[in-house]
Amino acid sequence: MFSYNTSHLTRFPEEYFGVSNAGIRETFGLLSDDIAAGHQDFANFHNRHLTKSKKVIWAAAQLALERAPADSPKRALILGAGSCEDIPLQKIAENFDETMVLDIDTRHVWQAIRFVPPRLWPKITIVAKDLTGMLDAFGDRLDAIPSGYTLEQFVNAAAQGFTAPEAANSVVPPDNDFTLTVSHLLHDQLSSSIHQVVRRKAYLQYGTDIGYTSSEVSEGYNDAYDVLADNLSSAHRDYLAASIGRTGVVHFGGTYDYRKFARPSPDAEEPLEECVLSALSQLGDATYWNWRQNSDQIYSVAAYTLQLTPESE
Repeated sequence: MFSYNTSHLTRFPEEYFGVSNAGIRETFGLLSDDIAAGHQDFANFHNRHLTKSKKVIWAAAQLALERAPADSPKRALILGAGSCEDIPLQKIAENFDETMVLDIDTRHVWQAIRFVPPRLWPKITIVAKDLTGMLDAFGDRLDAIPSGYTLEQFVNAAAQGFTAPEAANSVVPPDNDFTLTVSHLLHDQLSSSIHQVVRRKAYLQYGTDIGYTSSEVSEGYNDAYDVLADNLSSAHRDYLAASIGRTGVVHFGGTYDYRKFARPSPDAEEPLEECVLSALSQLGDATYWNWRQNSDQIYSVAAYTLQLTPESE
């Protein structure tokens, strides 16, 4: 979780972000900075996770190259890449004709490019993009909530934004013929990061940290959040399917808390069932591993390689 200490807040330049709302930029800027810093606390676990992530993504990339028509340009789309620590960016850039990287906060992507040989830079395009399609409008809605509201009124007003018309994800891919699309550990963040926006604003305004299950969060808030999460999840899967060409491949990686399940390891039958929509079908077996992200949470990662189903082509 990002720090609530506001003394270190700096201006997050709009040109690096896929949103213009200042509060949204600050929240996501702090989130991405803290994620990068937090990885150092559990370096051994994190390094294993990075190695595994790069391995499965590169395997999907190789399959995508094998399936692509010989005379077609090879194009890769990487979504929510962050610092690119878990992305085999150099390998992808070397083997694809074009690599497009989309993230709401591109500051860490630009830093990662410094570690890629300069000869590959012309093949990489970095785009600041809000992949929820709603953050600016949602941030403006939060800013418009009267300052005289109680915390309960603020939380309820924020919940109304979860199901407002602007919450409908209308984001479309930059193209529909990518050879490879990578969505690694992004799916889980699309909705949770929006809760973090509410959480941070509530703390700054009321001095109260609202978690998903705190007493300040009403049942109505949680219900509205669940609707938002389902809508964003469905829209993201549609986005993935719409981004690839007929022979294209999607790498999809997601997390879940393995302690929710009876077994301490996800090694068999705990796939992220919601990741596969009718437009996408699985290629080969899923890959699983555990990842200690911080002192409070151990996640299991499930990685899938997907293709368009025949009726969706």
